[in-house]
Amino acid sequence: MTIRLRTTLAGAAATAAALVVLAGCGSDSETATDPAASSTAGASDSGMPACDSVWVAGRTLPQKYHGCTAAAGLVAPVRHRCEFGVSIVLYDNRYYAVPGHRINETSGLDSSHEYHSALRSCQG
Repeated sequence: MTIRLRTTLAGAAATAAALVVLAGCGSDSETATDPAASSTAGASDSGMPACDSVWVAGRTLPQKYHGCTAAAGLVAPVRHRCEFGVSIVLYDNRYYAVPGHRINETSGLDSSHEYHSALRSCQG
């Protein structure tokens, strides 16, 4: 039981560290920082999931996340890369996650201490 508890705690700590350490990566963005600016028509034909079904706090962001659809159309992922190759994905100025990990919701990324801590940790 002690070994299992240690393994569980170590796994949880590693996941938390991954989000904090890998989450923020400076300002090296792959796409526009305004998801609405990268929206296009044709969302219903895209085969992409609805943004409100993907971006749910506590769920896991798919490892191969390629975007989602909203009322305005397709929303391309907004990614910030860490110096060691992992990226953090942002959505709607409220959500952030490392693909394959838990989605975090804030009242606003600009004012979130947790999000800014993750950014500082990732910058090395």
